Amino acid sequence: MGRFRCFLDDVEAKEIPMLGRKYIWSNERSSPTLVRLDRAFCCVNWEDIFPDAVLQSSASVVSDYCPLVLGLKKQFNRIGMLQYLHPVQLNGSSSNFRDLAGTFRNGANGKLEGDANTSFFHQQARYKKKKNFIAKLQVGDQTVVDQEDKQEAVLRFYENLLGTAEEREYTIDFAEIGIQQHDLSSLESPFTEEEASGLHTNFSTSSAFPIQCSQEEVQQILEHLTCSTKEFPCTYLGLPLTIRKPSKEVLLPLIDKVAGYLPSWKASLMNRAGRLIMTRVVLTACVIHHLLAIDLPKWVIKAIDKKRWGFLWKGQQQANAGNCLVSWEKVQRPLEYGGLGIHNIESFGWALQIRWLWAKKTDHSYIRGGLSVEVLMEYLLLWDQLDGVHRNQDTPDQHLWKLTQSGIYTSKSTYEALFIGSIKFIPWKRIWKSWAPLRCKFFVWLAIKQRLWTADRLARRGLQHPPACLFCDQAQETAPHLLLSCVFSRQIWALVFSHLNLVVDVPVNSSSFSAWWGKVIRAAPNQWRKGLNSLIILVAWEIWKHRNSCVFEGVLPNS
Repeated sequence: MGRFRCFLDDVEAKEIPMLGRKYIWSNERSSPTLVRLDRAFCCVNWEDIFPDAVLQSSASVVSDYCPLVLGLKKQFNRIGMLQYLHPVQLNGSSSNFRDLAGTFRNGANGKLEGDANTSFFHQQARYKKKKNFIAKLQVGDQTVVDQEDKQEAVLRFYENLLGTAEEREYTIDFAEIGIQQHDLSSLESPFTEEEASGLHTNFSTSSAFPIQCSQEEVQQILEHLTCSTKEFPCTYLGLPLTIRKPSKEVLLPLIDKVAGYLPSWKASLMNRAGRLIMTRVVLTACVIHHLLAIDLPKWVIKAIDKKRWGFLWKGQQQANAGNCLVSWEKVQRPLEYGGLGIHNIESFGWALQIRWLWAKKTDHSYIRGGLSVEVLMEYLLLWDQLDGVHRNQDTPDQHLWKLTQSGIYTSKSTYEALFIGSIKFIPWKRIWKSWAPLRCKFFVWLAIKQRLWTADRLARRGLQHPPACLFCDQAQETAPHLLLSCVFSRQIWALVFSHLNLVVDVPVNSSSFSAWWGKVIRAAPNQWRKGLNSLIILVAWEIWKHRNSCVFEGVLPNS
């Protein structure tokens, strides 16, 4: 199954959701076994060509198996146009599927240039639309498939159920004939605690998990609870529970859960900035529930991180070191310390679990233990520090969390405290607080880190590279030279700043784009700075795009 999943990721295939049914085979017994045997997959470009494609199962009265039916929404009005899906045996090679995907890709209609994430969001919205589609309705012995007939059938059903409102010429005054009126607004109010207390536990769907109990004790439990018994390990509220150290078998579903959020077809619809948001938000949030209660082993964290950085840099669950432009340790730092704001899972787990220590301090019911030498020494030191302090008898003692102004623990403040003492990334506000698009911010972050694939970095790795800067043909191409010191780039900056009536000195030889940027911002008025930061990011982005056009498309620099 793992190899088949890797095959689907390699060919960037996605599953077509089946509507109206979850299973297509049953053993037709009193306690049936329900299985979904067949599935249908497609590439993203095929779905762009056929956005109204719907997958359903055809009912069968003579067999325990229901075949799948794939067609367009409008084709469901004519049963003869539906095509049955026949099983296709895969020979282990993905070349045929890639050729098919390439055919659809070449034939797809062109889109206007815009945000690369638009396609991804369109796919998500299209799935919601398909899921809400009703292909047919059963009205008595008749099956209704036409859209107008379905609307008429639904309207007729609810008219018969609720009745039809009609205008009346005369009404009855109940107060005049002595009939008391009742206020029914209380029916819309939520249940009170007394009303909810009438709820009871359904023991038929519950299970008891005895810990180190004898057979007699287990029998007594069954007599009182009338429910089944099970053994550990088990899953409760999404968390694996075990009386021993969690094994790989228990924790592997968590890794599979993270992998489930990373199909390759989603990565193909996202640029690097979109994958950054996906990694920063979704892939970190899916493990928070486990981090609150479990100390994840190193191998679990390593496996999850491998999938996260592979998806961020390459768009796949696995990537080699050459695909990663910045080390993962630096990427996991907060924005102000030079990272991308992706949480370090191990450190974030520490910050989350400190809440239990805080609860022990603030909740007196957690106090445990007796007097010891260490406790007495702390008491004497505290006594000396409080000498001369007048205590207000009416104000109770309380613990204050020093890392927040409110004095209350937060996991955010705890996680940020783990980076105290780290070196600040000076231009972080200029980059991440600007109005520029996220992908442009990501690019400038890489440029300041000098992690762009310029000629100097390509030469150090023995890769093919231009012998000199394509713009000026006078010096080796580096990130500072390309964005700042090149004659071509200096002309662009001079033209931009002349429109703003700003006198800015663009140095001929500069090794730091960030230092020059900071000097320009400090010389500008305060009300201009955020907009000027955005402008500088966008101009640098356009210079880089023009350089890539010269390298890969043969465009001349002066065009």
